[in-house]
Formats: sequence, structure tokens, C-alpha cells
Amino acid sequence: FYNAGGNENIARFTENGAVELYYDNVKKLETTSDGAQVDGSATNFTIRSGTASSTAGGLINFKNVDGNGVARDVVRIKGFSDGTGGYGKLTLQTAFNNTLNDCLIVNKDKSIELPNDNAKLQLGAGQDLQIYHNGTHNYINSSNGNIELRHTVGGANEAMFKAFPNGAIELYYDGSKKFETTSGGVSVTGNL
Repeated sequence: FYNAGGNENIARFTENGAVELYYDNVKKLETTSDGAQVDGSATNFTIRSGTASSTAGGLINFKNVDGNGVARDVVRIKGFSDGTGGYGKLTLQTAFNNTLNDCLIVNKDKSIELPNDNAKLQLGAGQDLQIYHNGTHNYINSSNGNIELRHTVGGANEAMFKAFPNGAIELYYDGSKKFETTSGGVSVTGNL
């Protein structure tokens, strides 16, 4: 399909092939053998709610087909206003037993929530560091190496606390070790 002057593409439909959509004779969207592609030097894809609302937003759904041929939700990304004047909120949901559950929420104040008890923030290629809450207590688990709390303000890189597997706990003041557990008790540097 061309514009009225016949000199600009609007859309192209290729049998057994791609569907292409154009803006000002520049291809912006095309179907491919494995999905769709958005093109352009500034690739933008906007989802707008169909209704005017202080909480309007958009959804991106990822689905698969089960053994009975029924489309099932796998992952959903929800972007919407929280109703306070256009401030955005982003929620990532994943499916479990065919039910979508909130897994990650990014709020307007840039805080990040893992909204479920026992949901773990897992870091490292082997998820070696885990931070989580079980509904009653808070945990930091490390499956390898030491756990250290450091202070890096003003170019300093000072230890504040160190915990060693099967070993000592050390406490520091201004980067200097002042207290340490040992196999025989404790060791104090300075006054007690």
C-alpha cells in the first residue's frame, strides 16, 4: 500500500512472509518468522491505555500453549500510574499453577519490592549471596567467602564488620579492628 501520491510505502504484505508497517516511508514494524521487530534509529514502543484514568497503564503478556492447546500466562509486565498524578509503577508477575503473582515491584520513589515472604534477592552466578525475609526473621546467607559490611563514603574503603565461615567475627572502628571472636573466646584491641 502506498500513499495517495504513490511514492511512499504505508504497509507491505508479503505472502508467506512479513507484514511491514511504515511511517513517512520508513519501516517501523515488521513481523518475522519468530515474532515481530520494531525498527528505527530511536526504537520506541509505547503502550497506551484505552481509557482516561489516573491509574491507567499497559500490559505486556508472555504466553505459552499448554498440552491441551490453551494459551497460558507465563510472565506479565504491568506499567501503570499509582493514581497520584502520573507517577509510574512497574510490576513483574510470573505464573505458578496458572496464576500470575507479583514478584517484583518498582515504585515511584525508586524503591524495589520483593512482595512475598521467602522471596529471595539472589546475587552471583551461583546465587551465592541471598537476602530474604521469612515472615518472622531477616536473613543474609552466603554460600562462599566472607560477609563484610564496608563504608566507602569520601573515597574511603573501610571495613565495619566481617564474618568468616567457620571462624571469627570482627568489629571495626574507623577501619581499625577493635573486637574479634576466637576459638578460645574474644580478643579486644584497645580499652574494654
